[in-house]
Amino acid sequence: MGRFSAALAVASLVVLACALHVADAKKPCPCAPGTKRCCKDGPCLKCCKDCDCGPGKKCVKGECKPSCGCPPGLKRCCKDGPCVKCCKDCDCPRGQKCVKGQCKSPCGCPSGLKRCCKDGPCVKCCKDCDCPHGHKCVQGKCKPSCCPKGLKRCCKDGPCVKCCKNCDCPRGHKCVKGECKPSCGCPPGLKRCCKGGPCVKCCKDCDCPSGQNCVNGQCKLPCCPKGQKRCVPCGPCKKCCKDCDCAQGEKCLLGECKPDGSATVSTVPIEPQT
Repeated sequence: MGRFSAALAVASLVVLACALHVADAKKPCPCAPGTKRCCKDGPCLKCCKDCDCGPGKKCVKGECKPSCGCPPGLKRCCKDGPCVKCCKDCDCPRGQKCVKGQCKSPCGCPSGLKRCCKDGPCVKCCKDCDCPHGHKCVQGKCKPSCCPKGLKRCCKDGPCVKCCKNCDCPRGHKCVKGECKPSCGCPPGLKRCCKGGPCVKCCKDCDCPSGQNCVNGQCKLPCCPKGQKRCVPCGPCKKCCKDCDCAQGEKCLLGECKPDGSATVSTVPIEPQT
């Protein structure tokens, strides 16, 4: 009985050793550096897919070989297919994906839009600095900021202006392109020399009283001839106003220098100012 038990134990050890040996034999050997397995228990190969190879190459039976006739940097994704920059996402730089043979940003927003955060919606702006001057970013859209004091908007998203209608302007003014400007009629005694011009007293010399000229819209007396002066504003030109304006031995009489003793009045009477 003891011998039978011992023989049974030895036989069990032999079976176990055989099983361990068979299991160890089935385990594949590690691949050499630069090679990989494309499937479990498969052979060690240099590539499994085209993206395992460098630009302009493709994987053929585990070997990286030049693509057929494509320019450098392009490849074919299928036999007789067009030359493209990528076939799969792994052909593209990190952060990009392959879309119809082109490496593109995964953002996917239409032109003029952006994402403010990963996987967020496509919007026109993320911050106020993304918007034109005078606008601010509100929930991804550029909207006009509040108008300064004294200005208003005549329509949504329109510019800030001083007026929208004539009733927004002071009396005698009208609203022209958002600005309050004098209405067509000038106050009494004034006129316009050209359309849209200021209201002035004169446009030509003939608009002024006799003896006056039109200077920058104002009626003014012309300069007195050399040697003459005006004794009062807007008065006539005289040779003298007082005796001291005349030579020694002469007196001023009605604006003229006369010999002393020729008249009893020596000064020019002051003329009233017009």
